Amino acid sequence: MFYDNGDVKINGTWKNDLLVNGTEFWENGNFKYQGCFKNDKYFGNSTIYYDTGIIYYTGHLLEGYKHGYGIMYDNSSNILYEGEWKNNMKSGYGVLYENNKIIYKGTFKNDLKSGKGQLYTNDIYYKGSFVNDLKDGYGTLFNDNKLSYIGMFKMNNKHGKGKLYKNNYVIYEGDFYNNSKEGHGIMYYNNSDNILYNGQWSNDLRSGYGVLYYPSQIILYKGDWINNMAHNYGEEYDKKGVIIYKGEWKYNEKVSE
Repeated sequence: MFYDNGDVKINGTWKNDLLVNGTEFWENGNFKYQGCFKNDKYFGNSTIYYDTGIIYYTGHLLEGYKHGYGIMYDNSSNILYEGEWKNNMKSGYGVLYENNKIIYKGTFKNDLKSGKGQLYTNDIYYKGSFVNDLKDGYGTLFNDNKLSYIGMFKMNNKHGKGKLYKNNYVIYEGDFYNNSKEGHGIMYYNNSDNILYNGQWSNDLRSGYGVLYYPSQIILYKGDWINNMAHNYGEEYDKKGVIIYKGEWKYNEKVSE
């Protein structure tokens, strides 16, 4: 079969007026497709090319769509994606690349990261659940190869129960809402299992009832908080556990002695 200018468009085998297999060319003479045809559509294990002659896709096709296992390349022959396809969309297990480096490996659904996977972006590594291309569900987060967070995510944010880490120690465990400490949680002294604060949080700040501890784990203050400050009723203790003040507070100031 020829183009109007006389150049070959398709060179292959036909049966009952339908193309069975062969090679299709771009108008500039470069390869466009090599493989099988079924009902005049690309079919089976085949290769599709950019108009530059560089491979765009090699793998399985069904009714002209990428379907089954296949590899997709950019126009510089770098791999973009290797894995399973369904109706031209990434679906099933696959590996995603950027600048010849793996940026994600795991499961896809309808072209989006969905299910279990591992994400590599700059100095951040995440292993866990995805929904619609976003971290969603239980997962583990690393920054600069150091454990940063273990717990629940929602739409890419820490959300639900989780633990923050620093130098492989837990520095906070409790509730999160949209990346902020919210609800009940425990804060620890750095590089220690000793509790710094146990109580309520709002927007990353101590708010509500909570207890503040000395490093020795003796209570320093217990009572109400607002925006990280003692507020309303509270009790203050010395390092021996002896109460030195109980009563009203206003933004970290004792109302009366």
